[in-house]
Amino acid sequence: MQGHNKRFISNTLQYLQQNALLIPQALAPVVGGGGIAVFDLQPIGAGQTSLINWAAHPRSTRWGTQRPISAYWLPWVSTTTQIRALGAAADFMFTPELNGCYIGVDAGLPTVAHVAGDIVGAHLLVNLVNAATVALGAAPARRFNSNPMDATAVTFVGRRNRTTGVWTFYAQGNTGNVGHAMAAGGIVREHVYNTAALALAEGFPGQANQDVVTV
Repeated sequence: MQGHNKRFISNTLQYLQQNALLIPQALAPVVGGGGIAVFDLQPIGAGQTSLINWAAHPRSTRWGTQRPISAYWLPWVSTTTQIRALGAAADFMFTPELNGCYIGVDAGLPTVAHVAGDIVGAHLLVNLVNAATVALGAAPARRFNSNPMDATAVTFVGRRNRTTGVWTFYAQGNTGNVGHAMAAGGIVREHVYNTAALALAEGFPGQANQDVVTV
């Protein structure tokens, strides 16, 4: 919407460095075969956008082309672990915001697990890891625990390189979330991660990227 989709598709990292992206836990996309849905980015404030379901709308410019974002959808379901196998049918992956949840990625195509932050015993890291391990069928090769983060919520997205087929994952920390509205300037820099085996690129406004690792 209004050029946001185009910029996100063209350079995901740069977009995340410049915009706070909210993926509401209440978002309910229409998911088709392979777990793929179609999305749009809707501005909700200065430097702030929200992921919404795609619907055709008037073009923002006379000659503009609408560019929906086709992406794998990894749902969040309270007290459970959800997984999504990624492939070549879409170039992006979205999952609802993390606020205590745990992400595990296997060493394959890959498959991604989203462990809800309210599972039994979620206050112990070992229980989050075990839940991801059971869901993936093996211990996650890459993992991200949002519990120790100083952000109120973390946006987690994946992007596939069409040339190499390699997936890169990004984490963006947000603060000031009230319901599903973010306060201005609601971005923080995350310095400390749960584990060194982290396949994430950091995407925070005004900060240099580091530790870009792909899977």
